[in-house]
Amino acid sequence: MMQHYNPDTRCGARLLSNQRPRPGRRGRSYLAELVALLCLVTSLQAMAWRQPGRIAVRLFVITMFADETRPWLEEETWSRSLSVQGAHGPVHCNESGLCVTETGMGKANVTASMTAILLDRRFDWDHAILLTAGIAGAKPDRLTLGGAGLARFSVDYDLGHHLLPSAPGDPLFLPTSFITGSESFQLDEALLQATFQALQGVPLADSPQAQTYRAHYPGQAGRQPKLEICDTIAGDDYWHGAALSDLASRIVQERTGGRGTYCTTQMEDSAVALVLQRFGLLGRYMSLRTVSNFDQPFPGQSDQDSLSADSGGFAIAAQNAHRLGRALFDHLLRHPDLPAPGDTPRMTGTHQQ
Repeated sequence: MMQHYNPDTRCGARLLSNQRPRPGRRGRSYLAELVALLCLVTSLQAMAWRQPGRIAVRLFVITMFADETRPWLEEETWSRSLSVQGAHGPVHCNESGLCVTETGMGKANVTASMTAILLDRRFDWDHAILLTAGIAGAKPDRLTLGGAGLARFSVDYDLGHHLLPSAPGDPLFLPTSFITGSESFQLDEALLQATFQALQGVPLADSPQAQTYRAHYPGQAGRQPKLEICDTIAGDDYWHGAALSDLASRIVQERTGGRGTYCTTQMEDSAVALVLQRFGLLGRYMSLRTVSNFDQPFPGQSDQDSLSADSGGFAIAAQNAHRLGRALFDHLLRHPDLPAPGDTPRMTGTHQQ
C-alpha cells in the first residue's frame, strides 16, 4: 500500500518556511527556495498516486486486434475509455473493474502497449487478474475449432536456431548457447486451477460450417468445443504445416523440461508474460486462447490451401473468448477470494535443468 506522504515532515518544508534571508546570505536563501520547490514537486507526484478516481482493476482483458476486441465492445457497457500514451489502443473500463484493451499484433506491439498501460497511474492493479483472451491455431489432435486452451506454460517459439535441413533427419531447431530469460514461463498453478474450475459448464459456440470442416481431420468428426488445460507457444513467424507443428511440440517439451503439452500457437503471450514478470504481476496472469484454425492441413490438402481455408472457426473462436472471459469476470465478482497468488514469477527452460 502507498504510504501517506507528508511534505512537512519528509521535506522539512516547515523548517524552510521559517528561514529568512539575511544580508550576505542570498545563496542560502536561494538554496532553501530550491529545496522547497523540489519538495513541492515530490509532494505532487505522491498525490498523483493517491488521486481519487483511480480505476481498481479486477479483470484486465488483453486482445490483439479488432475482431478479438469487437465482442467485448458490442456485448459490454463501458463507462470510461482512456487513451494511454504509447499504447496501441484505448483502455475501456466499467464501474465494476472489468477493463479491455487492444494491444496490436505481435510481440513488439503487445510489449509496447502493456508497458505503457502498466506505467499509467490511473490504474490500480492491487487486486487485478490479467487475461489474454485471443484466438489461436491449434494442433488437431489436441483441440478442435472453437475450443479453448488455458495455459500452464507460455513458451517462446522464435528464440533459438531455426535451421534449413540439408539432409533427411537434420534438425529444424537447436537451442542457443545463451539464455535470454524469456524462453518459457510457468503460470501460477493455483490461479490456473481456480480459473479452470470456474469456467466449467460455460457453453461454447459452434457452427455447422466448423463441424463440416473439422470432420476432414482424423479423429475430429463429431467433436465439440471445450475448455482444456494445455500449453501455448508464441512466435512472430506465422508458421503452418505438420512438420512445424511437430517442431512446436518439441520446443515446448524442451523449454519446459518435458512437462508442457503444446496445443495452441499465437503471436504474443510470451511477451505479455515477460512484461508482467518485470512489473511483478506474472502470478496474476492467465493465457486463454480459443481455436480459430488448425495449425496444419488435413490429409490431401496443401499448406497454402489450409492457410486460406474458411473453416468457420474464426467467428466462434472470437465469440468463445468473450464468453469465457466474461464468465471469469462474473465469477470474480461473486468470489472476491479467488486465489490472489504471490508476485514471484516461476520460469522454466533448458538452462534450469
